Amino acid sequence: MERIYFDNGSTAFPKAPGVGDAMAHLLHEGAFNINRGGYEGAYEVAERVLDTRDLLAKLFHAKSSRQVIFTPGVTWSLNMLLQGLLCPGDHVVVSGLEHNGVMRPLFHLCETGGISYAVARTSVTGEVTAKAVEEQIRPSTKLVLVLHASNVCGTILPIEEIGAVCRKHGVFFCGGYRPERGDDSDRYADVRD
Repeated sequence: MERIYFDNGSTAFPKAPGVGDAMAHLLHEGAFNINRGGYEGAYEVAERVLDTRDLLAKLFHAKSSRQVIFTPGVTWSLNMLLQGLLCPGDHVVVSGLEHNGVMRPLFHLCETGGISYAVARTSVTGEVTAKAVEEQIRPSTKLVLVLHASNVCGTILPIEEIGAVCRKHGVFFCGGYRPERGDDSDRYADVRD
């Protein structure tokens, strides 16, 4: 029986050809701890990591590979962003479509860290406009954090327009939790600077 997988919003399956083989090779032939060992194997793995950062920076049009970091997953990354960027008194704008991976840590920071947030108006059909986001920006707004595409209802948010609103107001913008690669990927360089 052929398997049909419908949970790619959670994790991609099947993995791209060669990913499993490359991971197995690394685990069996040289899973060395980089930046701690002064030996050839550690240097080789460190070089692979740096090369991968360079390739990803080029793919997503980042200004520097120093803008590329690796984390265990998107939820970890979101927690790093929220806990590392926000300070007491800061305000965040989200959409009404956000994942628990955003809302749980954000709610926790509201309860314990003096952060506040507002939800941009979401239509009954699941649409969020740049205007709805802009209406929620206030002087204390430090971050606008919205998903790019909902894996629940299929809504695709206008991240280019929302990014322009954030630039206009001098607000940090995280538009999309994970990179989606398509023919128009240049937009990520503009809104994720």
